[in-house]
Amino acid sequence: SLLRQTVEEGMTCCFSDDTKFLQGVPQELLGSTYFAPDGQSYNGAGSFTVHSTVSATVYAFSVHDVAARFGSRFDGGLEKLSWEEVAAPQFRLAPWSLTLRCWRASLTPGVPLEVPHGAGLYGSVALQLP
Repeated sequence: SLLRQTVEEGMTCCFSDDTKFLQGVPQELLGSTYFAPDGQSYNGAGSFTVHSTVSATVYAFSVHDVAARFGSRFDGGLEKLSWEEVAAPQFRLAPWSLTLRCWRASLTPGVPLEVPHGAGLYGSVALQLP
């Protein structure tokens, strides 16, 4: 199951049982609805299916381990979506101070959008309605 949260500075992230929090949230992401997975991790690779009856913007964000300090632990594969990346140079997961990357795509009313992810995803999707 997924827990809905409003994206804001200091929001707990990225799972329902998490105590970590967001810093430097990009302006366009503020106020969107984040869907936090239940528990503390994913059980392998998978996908989200997002659908709406109105036009919307879908965001996908996750920890990005630039230096691969943690091996594949944070390899969520979202960069492979070919979505537009959101400029977010200060977006971090605190207190670890790990970089978060964010991408966006437009959602057409009535057309489901599949969002595949890798086993190392430490993040989720958010939906911004007009």
